[in-house]
Amino acid sequence: GHELLLTGNNSGGSSTAKSCWLLSAPRAPRWHDGPQLPGSRCAHCAAHLGGVGVSVVCGGGTGARYLSSTLLLKEGPNQKWTAGAEMNTVRAIAGGAAADPAGHRMVVAGGSGPQHVAIASCEIYDAAVDRWSPLEACLPRAMSCRVVPISGGSAVLAAQADSYESVCCSLLDVRSRAASWQPIARPQQPLRS
Repeated sequence: GHELLLTGNNSGGSSTAKSCWLLSAPRAPRWHDGPQLPGSRCAHCAAHLGGVGVSVVCGGGTGARYLSSTLLLKEGPNQKWTAGAEMNTVRAIAGGAAADPAGHRMVVAGGSGPQHVAIASCEIYDAAVDRWSPLEACLPRAMSCRVVPISGGSAVLAAQADSYESVCCSLLDVRSRAASWQPIARPQQPLRS
C-alpha cells in the first residue's frame, strides 16, 4: 500500500500534468511512479483514504476548464485510475483532506469556480459508497483554501487567502454534519499558496 500521493503539475499541459507519485511507508519510505492520470489536471485536491485503500483526486482544472470529476486509485496490483462520483460543485484551488478517523471520507472546501468566482461551499466524499454530499457549513468566500486534518481526522482546519493576502482560519468538527466553521486566530505571518 501507499501512504501519500502527489499528482499532476501546473506545467502548461505537458505530460507531467498527468504524473502520479506514491510514497510507500512506514518502514522504508520511498517514492515510486504511479499510474498516470487519464488527463492533465492542476489546482486539484488529493487525499489517501487508508480505511478503504483508495486515493482520491478531485476538482481542479485543465487550463481554461474547471472540473467536478473524481478519480479513484485503489491499492493493490495493476493499479489504474477509475472514475468516481461527480462533485456537487465545479471548483479549483480548493482545500481538500482526509477527514475521518475510520479513513473513508474526504472534505473539500472553498476554492474558485468558473470566471474566478470564490466558492464558500464545502462537501464531503464518502469513498465507501462513492458519494459526494454538501455540508451545511460554509466558509467565508476567499479564492485559495488549504485544509488539513487534525485530531486524527475528526476535525479539519481551513486557511483561506484572498488576492490581497488577507487570511482567515476556521475549524470544523466533521463528526457533526450540521456543524459550522468556527473562526480561529489567524497566523502572524501571511500564508502563501
